[in-house]
Amino acid sequence: MDIFSFSEDWIKKTNRCLLEVLFVGVFFGFCFVLIISDFNLRVSSICTSLVFLIYGAFIFIKVRQDNARQRQTKVFTDNDRIILKGGKTEMCFFWEDIVKVRVIEDVKGNIWTIKLFGRDRKTIYLHGFDGMEKIVGLLKGKISETISVQTKRHRLNWQSSVVRMPVYTITGAMICLFFILVGEYFWGPFSEIANEYMIHPLVKFIFGLLGFDV
Repeated sequence: MDIFSFSEDWIKKTNRCLLEVLFVGVFFGFCFVLIISDFNLRVSSICTSLVFLIYGAFIFIKVRQDNARQRQTKVFTDNDRIILKGGKTEMCFFWEDIVKVRVIEDVKGNIWTIKLFGRDRKTIYLHGFDGMEKIVGLLKGKISETISVQTKRHRLNWQSSVVRMPVYTITGAMICLFFILVGEYFWGPFSEIANEYMIHPLVKFIFGLLGFDV
């Protein structure tokens, strides 16, 4: 029986992606608050700091949980089956039950993801494990010769921050713009009333609790 564990390099790259999402989200959150607060830099900075602390704590907890779960997850290959096991979850395919295999490679030809499709429409996704090439080699030797292994290669290097950050930035800008437009459309006609009787008193109350004068 062969056993494959999650790659520590993959775990580090996943953590880096989450940190990038965190910083991009906080940046556009700051821009959004800055715009809706009529460019009040002080209010925007304090609100963004609070969001950063809360969101950062959430990301930190999620990273710790995901890392622990990934390190517990293993792939086992035997003479008659392949098993993906992590914690209380276990998925198993007998070799003869696999009807399609799809392999996705990065721009350098390294295996990114292996997708296994079974007769009962179940699917097993394998990504981030050490020895992905060896897993593919085992699959080719175990599954029926009538089943072809489909291979697809990414055109962009998604493991590079240089590629990911522009995508995050464009996505964050579009989400920020969407909320601004929606807010202007639905809230604009009532902004003066809302600011006088709802928003401004609420902001004053929150900042008063924090010891700030708005």
